[in-house]
Amino acid sequence: MGMLFRDFARDLRARKHDIIAAVLVFGIGIYAGFTSDHLGGWLEGEVESIGNIADLLERMPYPQLMFFLFIFLNNLVKSLLFVFLGAFFGLFPLVSLLINGMVIGYLSASTMAHGGNLAQMIVLGILPHGIIELPMVLLASAYGLRFGVLTGKWAFSFAVLPWRQKVAGELRHFFRMTLPLMLVLTVGLLVAAVIESTVTYSLMGH
Repeated sequence: MGMLFRDFARDLRARKHDIIAAVLVFGIGIYAGFTSDHLGGWLEGEVESIGNIADLLERMPYPQLMFFLFIFLNNLVKSLLFVFLGAFFGLFPLVSLLINGMVIGYLSASTMAHGGNLAQMIVLGILPHGIIELPMVLLASAYGLRFGVLTGKWAFSFAVLPWRQKVAGELRHFFRMTLPLMLVLTVGLLVAAVIESTVTYSLMGH
């Protein structure tokens, strides 16, 4: 197991371009949500649905526990989907990164438009848990994008046998790395959910 995690640490360094790509796509989403007037109605609906879920959890017995369970399971399931549904040429993590970025960008623009304190929203509402949660989501998305590249290469490798064998080896290595990746995502998102359901929950006035 120790060797597997050492291999994963080396693989992370090799995935720097995939991580940069995930960060860029997320940043484009934030910019689009912050500046676009045409997406306001749709993004407002996304924000309202998040608010409705929060209201429902708030009315349940032991709301903080419900927040923790929902946040952890929702983020973990989505992150695993980012990785494995990346098989479809990376489209799922790409679209998800854009949408999540747009929601954050829209929330930021809406906060400023209504006279709110954007810095306060970021420091109190996002930063405490986001400093762990966001890197986990970006890491999962980066591996999903990598999976999409590999399946694309596999689809076009049937005419060239040596290339097909090389891609098959890369896919075997990718699947070997998914075990430590899932463990890292689980631990990271667990810690982020604890922080969000306690520290962020209290800072935001619950």
